[in-house]
Amino acid sequence: MPRRIMVILAAALLALSLAFPEGGKAPVEDSAAFARYCNPVFRFCVKYPESLLPHQQVLPDSSGIGLQPYDRSALVTVRGDRQAAGKTPRTYFAEQLDALTPLQGQLSLLDTLYGDDYYEAYFTWQTESIFHQAFFFDEYCVIMIARVPTNRPILLKQIREEVKLEFENR
Repeated sequence: MPRRIMVILAAALLALSLAFPEGGKAPVEDSAAFARYCNPVFRFCVKYPESLLPHQQVLPDSSGIGLQPYDRSALVTVRGDRQAAGKTPRTYFAEQLDALTPLQGQLSLLDTLYGDDYYEAYFTWQTESIFHQAFFFDEYCVIMIARVPTNRPILLKQIREEVKLEFENR
């Protein structure tokens, strides 16, 4: 093989090894721009990808924020709730479910996880998949509720994985 072709091949291999350092896998770039909303009253922040949830609106009572995708097909609310004071996570979640069921239709509880000061729940109600995540403090809780059409499971998965709550040191 002529020397010139070998130099070109070596340069090409070097370029490929730099572009794909993990044996053929393209490097993952954190190109998603994350936005952050902080609530000083309830001392939480929510970090979320703007490309996934570009529509934001502070809730009318300033307890939190509502987030929606471009097509507004889903709603994620993150808010503080003083009515949770003195309640266990199980009691509070039962009250949340009781508020839904009289409106219309049955719900199907798919998964729950309870701790001393938090709960997570995933259920369906009518045409929605709903995810709750709540963290309890002495005088309130901070709850994230994601309501997504049941035919959009990938959107719900992205919300569950990419929308993150953060709390001030207590």
